Amino acid sequence: MIIKSSLFGKIYDYLLKDNDKQIFLYVPYIKTKILEKLLVGIQNQITIITTWHINDLISGSSELELYQFCKENNITLYIHNKIHLKVYSVNLESAIVASGNISHNGLMEGGNYEAGVLVDKLEISDRMYLEKIKREAIFVDEDV
Repeated sequence: MIIKSSLFGKIYDYLLKDNDKQIFLYVPYIKTKILEKLLVGIQNQITIITTWHINDLISGSSELELYQFCKENNITLYIHNKIHLKVYSVNLESAIVASGNISHNGLMEGGNYEAGVLVDKLEISDRMYLEKIKREAIFVDEDV
């Protein structure tokens, strides 16, 4: 079944269900305020893989403020400028694969028409693909 707009509540409920498992967010464009709302009440270890193209930072579709938010909330942040996928995963065991970025237009009511699919069990090849992307990504620290 296709998950339809708005995606926010459905993704939030999915991420909230397993409070002891790691969450992975592979999302190229992240608005920090929307991410903060998406993670309310979620205590899991979180890893984010996103993009920071210079033009996207200038236009505001990506934000440097994301780093400070991640640092303050013990979220591991990586940059991989070749991703376009949007994968919201619990422990790389299951995932919502969706078209929406973590932004008002991507997830919220009144935004874009977006859709996604819940994958109950990721195959080993799927997990290896996502791990490969993470391995290729740059860990973000103060120097970056």
